[in-house]
Amino acid sequence: MVRQKSAVLIMATYTNPTLSPVELPWKPLLYIDDQAAIFTCTGSPEGVIVANTGSKAYSDNGLEYRKTTDGVNTGWVAQLDQSGAGAALIQNPTTNAIPYNDGALPFGDSPLWRSSATEVILGSGLSSATPPAQVRLTGTAGLGTDIATGDVTIAPPVATGAAVPGIIDTQLPLIRATGSTVQSLSSARPRPWLRQMSQWSNQVTIVSSTAETLFLAANPDFGNANRDIEAGFFRVGRRFKGYAKGTMGDTGTPTGRLRLYLGPTGTLLIADTGAITLVTIGGGCTWYAEFDFTVLTLGATGTIRLHRNSFDYGASNGGARVYFDSVPATVANVDSTGVNRIVWTWTWSASSASNTLTCEEFELSMSP
Repeated sequence: MVRQKSAVLIMATYTNPTLSPVELPWKPLLYIDDQAAIFTCTGSPEGVIVANTGSKAYSDNGLEYRKTTDGVNTGWVAQLDQSGAGAALIQNPTTNAIPYNDGALPFGDSPLWRSSATEVILGSGLSSATPPAQVRLTGTAGLGTDIATGDVTIAPPVATGAAVPGIIDTQLPLIRATGSTVQSLSSARPRPWLRQMSQWSNQVTIVSSTAETLFLAANPDFGNANRDIEAGFFRVGRRFKGYAKGTMGDTGTPTGRLRLYLGPTGTLLIADTGAITLVTIGGGCTWYAEFDFTVLTLGATGTIRLHRNSFDYGASNGGARVYFDSVPATVANVDSTGVNRIVWTWTWSASSASNTLTCEEFELSMSP
């Protein structure tokens, strides 16, 4: 039974001891004057521990129970569960400490926290009506005038050394026939593409030059400095897609040449259109280029597989699409142990103020 004390809190000198078969399957941890108590126990306290409303029991099964009745050993309810069977509390991954959490948050929400070794579910439990809002995962909010906030980073668990780490994927609810059957999650796990870097504010123009010239900004608006793919991002089967677009103009029928490089300093040629004979496009038109490759092997002499990549310009101006067919589809000696810099260049055959190419946008994305 709950022992009554006069305005005194007594902390036990033990926490979750090993119990012999002749001992009771519970121990008092903290007594609170005339009303509630906190216990540790083995299994469910229901039908075992006599306590008053508001008492708590933390079980070795990982569940938290709360008392809803006075003076009897029934009325223990497992907390924070969507099915009524109870839910494990979230543990600190470093100390394995179980936090005290009765489901009440400062903003008045009562979320469901269901946890196991592989699963955490956030929400407000089962509802017979459409929930009023989505579950939101966010960071610390700003307070005051024009207070900026940090980003929220979602990261899969890390591996060690050269082992293949986990990735981020999704499971989608499967729509069923009309009825009350709860939808199951897909066995397929679609994986979102991830934006690696983007350039949109820093435009680069090549004009009055016959030199091979980089048309990407020195540093993207988003992404690593110098357009570097970070060391360790290459993994077998990972795919990278990039595109660039802008405007161009010429006089006469000059040629232009588009080349794409990788490598620690961006000197390994992986794609080349060769000389493209252009039509006269006068005042200008739009152009668009794209590349696409998949990592085949890793290491200092790794390989990638180029897919069909292209450059096209102003069909309305008599332009055309040209494919990167001047290098083999499989490229060797791509060093995945260090950074790989994206270098994309254009070369005019004739120098003229009318021969101009401007890159207005660039983006690189990759599969998980």
